[in-house]
Amino acid sequence: ALEEGLRLLSSAVEQSEDQREDALLAQVLAARAGVFLGRGDDRQAFDDAKRGTTLLISTTAGLSGVHQASARSRQVEVFGAGLTAARKLDDTEGAAWFLEMSRALGLLQALGGREQSMAATISEELRIESKEARVAEAHAAAAYREARKRKRLKESRAAL
Repeated sequence: ALEEGLRLLSSAVEQSEDQREDALLAQVLAARAGVFLGRGDDRQAFDDAKRGTTLLISTTAGLSGVHQASARSRQVEVFGAGLTAARKLDDTEGAAWFLEMSRALGLLQALGGREQSMAATISEELRIESKEARVAEAHAAAAYREARKRKRLKESRAAL
């Protein structure tokens, strides 16, 4: 049952990556980190928690009200998994990293979030171009992965 759950979570990670759904990817990584901890794979748990933390910071900073409260519960899960894994690995630097990221997120939330900071410093035109580039990258990644699954090398290269 544990292995099947891990397989499903890994599939959800892949799909979230393909679709560039960073908020969902952060949640799935947090869940998978917990499963890895449960089976004693502390290094993989640490890596998933670290990646999930980075994504959470980029996707939840600046939320307000109810959304912020919901995001905090996800943060607790991923930070907890990361700290636990760091402790089990006897990784003081890793534990410090999770603590600092927690503080950084709190500061971003207090300052009004990443989106407000970006709006104040980056032109609307550049933000639109950046978003369009991320969408194009997501489509290319999905096409590449699909071509690789079908073992069509020429299509794989064309998707890049």
